[in-house]
Amino acid sequence: MTAEDLKGLRLQRLICRLVAAPLWFLVAATARFCFGYRVADVESLRAKIWPQLDAHDGPIIWAANHLTLIDSFLVYWAIFPLSRCLEDDRTPWSTPEYTNYYKLGGPVQSAIIRAFLYGCRCIPFLRGGEDAESEMWRQRAYDKCVWLLREGAAVFVYPEAGRSRSGWFEAKRPKDFLGKMAIDVPNAKFLCVYMRADNQIGTTVRPPTNSVFRVRCALIDGALPDETNPRAVSQRLFNRIAELQLDWWKDSTLSKNCAGNDIVDLSLTLLRENFTEDLTDADPEWLDRHLTAKELVALRQKIGVEFFKSF
Repeated sequence: MTAEDLKGLRLQRLICRLVAAPLWFLVAATARFCFGYRVADVESLRAKIWPQLDAHDGPIIWAANHLTLIDSFLVYWAIFPLSRCLEDDRTPWSTPEYTNYYKLGGPVQSAIIRAFLYGCRCIPFLRGGEDAESEMWRQRAYDKCVWLLREGAAVFVYPEAGRSRSGWFEAKRPKDFLGKMAIDVPNAKFLCVYMRADNQIGTTVRPPTNSVFRVRCALIDGALPDETNPRAVSQRLFNRIAELQLDWWKDSTLSKNCAGNDIVDLSLTLLRENFTEDLTDADPEWLDRHLTAKELVALRQKIGVEFFKSF
C-alpha cells in the first residue's frame, strides 16, 4: 500500500468511529420497521458468540454465506447489540463488489450510496476484469484488509466471492484468498456465520418482507501453526460453514435443492459445473440436494450415460 492509501484508511476509520452509533440505529430501524425483519433467538445467539469473541485478543475474519445484496448489514445487525456498536476493533470492515453498489442510480443517488458505504467501513472489491488495472485494484483492496487485521480490526469477506446462484453454500469449491489472508495474519480467527430467512428459497436482491432469520455461527482458528497451504485453510473454513448450513436446515421446511420446484434443467450454464462433461457422474453433494436416499441408491446402479437418463 502507498502512504496515501494508509492516510485514507486512517481517516475513514476515524470518521466511521464518529458515525458508528447513528449507523447502528439506521441499520436496525431499517431492518425492523421498514422491512419487518426479525432474528430468531437473537439474545441467545449473542450470549453464545460474544464470550468467545471477548476471549480472543486478536483480529477476526468474518465469513458468511451470501444470498442477498444486504447480507452484510443483516449479519452485523444480528451479531451486534447496541451496547457493542462503539467497539471499534470488533466492528467489521465489509468488502462489497464495486459494480454492484458504487454505480447505482444517478449522480445524487450514487453519491449518497457511496457516502453511506464509506461510513459503514466498506472497502470495495472489483471481481471482474483480468487486466493489469483490475488485478492491481484487487491487490490494493486485499492489502488494506490485511493491514486492518494486523492492526487488530475485523474484516467481513464472503468466502464464495459472490452471491450463491444455487442458493446453497458449496463446501467443495473453496477459494484460496481467505486461506491466504489467514496465513498472512496468523493471529486471526474466523467467525463462521450461516444466516438465512426461513422463507429464503434462493438468491434475491433482499430477503422477503417480514422475514424471520435464523443464524448459526462458530468461532474457529484461522491458520493453524503447521498450515502453509491457503487451499487447506479455506477448505477447513468452508467445511465449518457447510456444517452450520446443515444444522440450519434441520429446522427448515424448505427443500434443500433451493430451486423452488422439482424441475432441474440440466442445460442451464450455472448447473454444468455440477456434473461431468460426458454425463457419467455428478457432484454427490449436488445430487443429495435433489434426490432422496432411495433415489440415490437406484441412480448409482446405472453406468455411463444411463446415469443421467435415469436422473
